[in-house]
Amino acid sequence: DLGAYRRILPLGVGDGLSELSNGVVLFLFNHTIQRVIGESALVSYTIIGYVNTLVLNCMIGIAHGIQPLSSYHLGAGERPICHKFLTYGVRFVAVLAVFFFGVCQLFAGPIVGFFLSHDSAMFASSVAALRMYSTAFLLLGFNVVVSGFFTAMDHPIPSLTISFGRGLVFISGCLMVMSALFGANGIWLTPLVSETITLAFTAGFLVYYFRKVR
Repeated sequence: DLGAYRRILPLGVGDGLSELSNGVVLFLFNHTIQRVIGESALVSYTIIGYVNTLVLNCMIGIAHGIQPLSSYHLGAGERPICHKFLTYGVRFVAVLAVFFFGVCQLFAGPIVGFFLSHDSAMFASSVAALRMYSTAFLLLGFNVVVSGFFTAMDHPIPSLTISFGRGLVFISGCLMVMSALFGANGIWLTPLVSETITLAFTAGFLVYYFRKVR
């Protein structure tokens, strides 16, 4: 049934492109860090990458948790229940966002200490970089969960825009602009700016969706 593929493929494209773009973004960050700060700063980005992967996977786990439940109740014609799962997901990521941000702000030193000795030349700068980068954790989860919700609700365009926007388009553009304007600090704050822009699109899609449903 080719008609089924026309529905299925667009729903998977968003997540697929998001995964594919991770390698591209990694390359861009490495190249920009080498050019703006220096090769030694790649150590800082490696540490941040471990932390970011942990946080991102937790948010993705929540999104994947509400997707099958939302899809099931959408098929059953129980859309208000789908909206409850979205509410649960958003509340959960809000708690996790504050938790991860707080941990990175309060315990940035011990986290970096797992990878670098305290007398390392890169220790202090890595701690500062992690604290700046972790501000993006406050917004990241909302974009991930809402994107997953739109996939479950059979709305591929919002899901694709959010996933591909935060995964490649916005963060790549912000990286070039922020690094040119603010140097090293601009690089570490790029995810925050990118997630903020994505969140604006996310909020717009949600407003449009609920108006259309009502």
